[in-house]
Amino acid sequence: MAVIATRDIEMGEEISVSCMHIIPHCQKCIVQLTNLASDIEFGLKREERQALLKNRWGFTCMCALCTSDAEKIKESDKRRELIRQLRDKIRQGLDRDDFPSSLKWYRQMIKLCLKERLFPQLGEQYWVLAKLYSTVGESTNALKYAQLAYKELKRYQKAGEEMDGVIAEIEEAIPLSELQS
Repeated sequence: MAVIATRDIEMGEEISVSCMHIIPHCQKCIVQLTNLASDIEFGLKREERQALLKNRWGFTCMCALCTSDAEKIKESDKRRELIRQLRDKIRQGLDRDDFPSSLKWYRQMIKLCLKERLFPQLGEQYWVLAKLYSTVGESTNALKYAQLAYKELKRYQKAGEEMDGVIAEIEEAIPLSELQS
């Protein structure tokens, strides 16, 4: 198993590993974006995560976020609720072929994911955003987000094989020379 730090780790600081499977299932095609809102584990609030972990793994999470003070937990829960709401809006926008609004909401969702430090999920999120930009004919932004997706997915690929399919899809869609520039 490989561990990838997303920030500097202080000497003596405890390192925790997420037991949550919160990667959205949207790698096949843009149509599957409509499934984003049904991925219930993405954007869970603290109490929901705690209940899921207790039921699934039989323990109470004691990570820094779950044991933060009430105000930090409240702020995080608010952001995660916004992530869920944005996913619903994205799904509805795609159902109506409203790609401009879906793009706007998707960019907002990614900002919240960054703030919530949901880094392992970013690669797949960037790839979906690249597909959305491609759909509306914005090739520069499509390439930019494809490159970001590729970089993030390759970074976390070392920690598991589950992203290999998405990486292969990106490599098939875009020449490797463009992805690595």
